[in-house]
Amino acid sequence: MARDIGGLWRIIQSNATVVVSVAHVSQPNGAFTVDALQDGNNVHGRGGGNVNGDFVGFVINWDNNTAGAYNGAFDTNGQINGSTFDLRNPGSFAGWHSDRTF
Repeated sequence: MARDIGGLWRIIQSNATVVVSVAHVSQPNGAFTVDALQDGNNVHGRGGGNVNGDFVGFVINWDNNTAGAYNGAFDTNGQINGSTFDLRNPGSFAGWHSDRTF
């Protein structure tokens, strides 16, 4: 069974903060869905991804016609650290980490 990252938590990006609500990871393949809100500008997004071992990958399709690809890994404390880029503008990228451990 994949590690459960379900619940309400924040992605702290080097260029923004995103509040995410991740559905409970209950699928054997680690699949989950995401509902998200960018702090400060009221842009909503939805998407999904997978947890596979120590790695997490997901995409959020934003209402402002952008789509963020998020890839990360759990550190030894259980926090997720990674990078993200805009699928429609791959030159736009940032580092990120979760605001909590799992």
